[in-house]
Amino acid sequence: MQLEQLKIHQFRSLETTELQFSPCLNLVYGNNASGKTSLLEAIYFLGRGKSFRMQTSAPLIQQGQTSFHLHGRLSNPISKSSFSIGFHKVGAELLVKLGGERVKKLSEVAKLIPFQVISSDSHKLLEDGPDVRRRFLDWGLFHVEPQYHSDSKNYIHSLKQRNAALKAKRPKKECNIWLEKMEECGTRLNETRSTYLADLVKVINNLHETLALEEKSLGFKLLTGWNQEFPNLRDYWEAQYPQDYFHGFTGGGPHRADLLIYFGERKAKEHISRGQQKLFAILLLVSQVIQVCKQTNKTPILIIDDITAELDQTRVQCLLDLLADLPIQIFISAINPIELNLSKWRDKKLFHVEQGKLKEVV
Repeated sequence: MQLEQLKIHQFRSLETTELQFSPCLNLVYGNNASGKTSLLEAIYFLGRGKSFRMQTSAPLIQQGQTSFHLHGRLSNPISKSSFSIGFHKVGAELLVKLGGERVKKLSEVAKLIPFQVISSDSHKLLEDGPDVRRRFLDWGLFHVEPQYHSDSKNYIHSLKQRNAALKAKRPKKECNIWLEKMEECGTRLNETRSTYLADLVKVINNLHETLALEEKSLGFKLLTGWNQEFPNLRDYWEAQYPQDYFHGFTGGGPHRADLLIYFGERKAKEHISRGQQKLFAILLLVSQVIQVCKQTNKTPILIIDDITAELDQTRVQCLLDLLADLPIQIFISAINPIELNLSKWRDKKLFHVEQGKLKEVV
């Protein structure tokens, strides 16, 4: 799927506008605080129903207004079909429509288009805790493995039920009645993550060479979240029951998994600078986009906010040239487009934003 058109009304500081996009590259430029990131945020919201900058959507409503409206048209270049998608935020209520029909679950929207974003927070993929890296794996698996989303939902549901029983100090039988479903789904989650990561690492290594990054290699290790000395999850949880009962929650399992990332022999987050963290985060995120292209018939949409931030000119150009060869739609923001060589792009559009006013530059 590709985003052909976007209508924006009362979103952030942006003026009401309607934009037509290129199926390849769309570059948004302007001074700092002009509204570039707000446009990218609106595009991301259209595919995920949330912001990539904050947890809540209430601040996205334009100051002095009580609602915002986003309406887009998506097209499938293979089937030549298209449909509309709309978000209407009024106070705490969010109304979502897909093809004119109301949608109750945001996952129904998210599964259509793999939206990936590279922003000023992307370095947290290496720097922050395990939950960030689990979400990284979950994003790719959601799009390439149909069973993964269902297994994840069922596992988390059973986990919450067991944790509630543990917290309430219910009898052991009531606490452990959930273990059968947790083991069934948890085992598949772990196996699916391991297989996916093995395939993804091959893409990462190829991309590492293409971008001519530092000579030291990247290494990856998936921590399952539980003691592997036990033959299965059920045995592990049975052995951990006294500790789980004491603390009131399930201490180990797939919900505690982590992806360790090494730079040479050392953990990446302990060894490289913030700029290097962003560079390697870009490597991981773009590799996921490539992997989705290889394993599905979906057309990902990649959003890069402030592409030149913390990257030297050589790296930026290397990244642009690489992206030009991918069958994806891209939205990029930058302050000065003159700094970017876009000659490899067969189809592109430029948009200038100033004080919230957007216009296509022809």
